[in-house]
Amino acid sequence: MLMHDVGMLARVRDDVLGFKIVVRGGLSTNAMMAKTLREFVPADDLIKNCEAVLRVFNRQDEERKIIGRTRINFTITRLGMDKFREMLDEELEGDWAKKEIDLDSLMFVDDEDGDAPAVDSGSTP
Repeated sequence: MLMHDVGMLARVRDDVLGFKIVVRGGLSTNAMMAKTLREFVPADDLIKNCEAVLRVFNRQDEERKIIGRTRINFTITRLGMDKFREMLDEELEGDWAKKEIDLDSLMFVDDEDGDAPAVDSGSTP
């Protein structure tokens, strides 16, 4: 979790469920631990913060010139964490971030019992 482009670590602060958001981790020849982007984000704001990270990253054309550099790691190295946070804050001021997200519509629940074939009551396993 601390080595991916965006990672989340569950936290509770003042009885509020939330997450620490980390970015910029890496593996391979340039292995590094991720850096803290947000120390605490309430759970209700997690998806918007993650989307803002992706929106900021997706606008960075510099890293797309070399396919091996299309990672948040290279963007943050180039911009600096403070500048990336500033861009994230600006992104979260956009109209898209003011809309409510219906989390229930995003939930996938697999009904294993309903999907399972009927069992013949006369047979034994």
